[in-house]
Amino acid sequence: MEAGPFLQQGAKMRIIPFAAALLAATASPPLAAATTSATTSATTIATPATTPCTPATCYAAGALRKDLLRLHRKLPKLVHNLYAHVDADAMDAAYREALASMVTDLPKPQAHLLFQRYLTTARIGHLETDAVVADVIAHFRSGGRLVPFNVRVVRNGLETSRFAVGDDRLPDGSIITSINGEPSHDVIERVDRIIAADSWAMVEAIAEQGFPIYYYLLEGEVDSVDLDVILPDGSATSFTLDAGATLRRMEQHAPGEAAAREEGEADFSTREIAFPGDGIAYLRPGPFHNLEGEAKAEGVQYDPAAFEAFLTDAFDRIAAADASDLLIDLRDNPGGDNSFSDLLVARVADKPFSWASRFEVRASAAGKERVADTTPEPGTLEAQMKALEDQTANGAIYTVRLPKVAPRPDNRFDGRVWSLVDRHSYSNAVVVAATLKDHGFATILGEDTRDVATTYGSAEQWTLPETGIVVTYPKSYIVRPGGTAFEDHVEPDVTLDEAANARSERAMLDAALAHIRAQR
Repeated sequence: MEAGPFLQQGAKMRIIPFAAALLAATASPPLAAATTSATTSATTIATPATTPCTPATCYAAGALRKDLLRLHRKLPKLVHNLYAHVDADAMDAAYREALASMVTDLPKPQAHLLFQRYLTTARIGHLETDAVVADVIAHFRSGGRLVPFNVRVVRNGLETSRFAVGDDRLPDGSIITSINGEPSHDVIERVDRIIAADSWAMVEAIAEQGFPIYYYLLEGEVDSVDLDVILPDGSATSFTLDAGATLRRMEQHAPGEAAAREEGEADFSTREIAFPGDGIAYLRPGPFHNLEGEAKAEGVQYDPAAFEAFLTDAFDRIAAADASDLLIDLRDNPGGDNSFSDLLVARVADKPFSWASRFEVRASAAGKERVADTTPEPGTLEAQMKALEDQTANGAIYTVRLPKVAPRPDNRFDGRVWSLVDRHSYSNAVVVAATLKDHGFATILGEDTRDVATTYGSAEQWTLPETGIVVTYPKSYIVRPGGTAFEDHVEPDVTLDEAANARSERAMLDAALAHIRAQR
């Protein structure tokens, strides 16, 4: 959740959705390239002994130890509350565990994973290094093999999605109850050590979005997996599945994704306004940040001009259609910046609002450096935050007075408002849902979010000086508008769990539309 674009606070989703990351036609360069096919233990990616270490492929042991020590000493003064979920003893133990593995030079992917395991000990979202996932994606893009299925965590195992390829014995909707003799839920439990998340529910949600990535981090590249499976017809079977799929094979399977879209599944990386009939307007705002290809001012992280133009057109069309109900779809939304989301909420609000009841930030040298060259307009939130950052000693915490955002006087909607959320609504999208719910602007439909509305956020980055590893950390504490101080998810006013369990994005949308029609 953001407090303004000049601070570049955490706008990304907790993790890159696996299918989207791999099936994208173009992608951002990884933070660190994978250097080799690997075999792993449950804790590290290990490079085969026959592969020599070079400065390009490995970090020196001394550099790793120095950076780990710096990180361990400095982290409590960077993160808003490093010990929100664990105590100092747990972090000390994680530090010693990582240090014990840094006795020799290490391949970069292995070192990245050691740092990730140390960071995720704190169980705080946004406290991580993105290099870990970048390593794996780079490995897959260079021809590395992967387990060829995505999953959804369900009560009795891992339910396969339409991304399963290469073997008719594992149709969409199968439930994998064990992998190589290990119960499926135990596999997910082991992933807990490499995912930055505030809760176990969030670990599950993130793991199911990128299961091939996490299975590779746990087990390395495997030729096959032994599966115990419950098929969609309820029968049980066991077989060995070829796990030699490559990115090329996944891309060849992309027509299956296209077919699903033709059947009515939404592309949640885009923005859409539609009119499904009966006086209902459907709005999918997409991520609350600039989409690829959207023009933005030079040198800024977030430029809402294109988003504002989309909203203006959308709400003009809603008015022209004389819609009585508006459904805002926040499912599978990674979040973003409030400079975007405030523009949306202001168009449905009937009173001044703010996206948090309490907002605290820990000052740092990085924060001061970030605002040094900015010239925010006097009296704005950005000006207040720059002044507070400059006036507050590094490591100390300051409280920001959030101004109320006024309802938009024109180009707005004054009918009934509904918002649809699911387990993959994240970050700012969850804060938007909480804002709509807590201020009474909308009725929330769907399933419980796994991400939380009272949370640690405002992601800052620190580049470790010896290795260049980039660490992301949350420097702020955000309390949802309703004032709940403990970390809680957004509960829908109307649950659509049956539709959510149907695995079909269209099924949940149809259920939401049916409920709206039934309330007339």
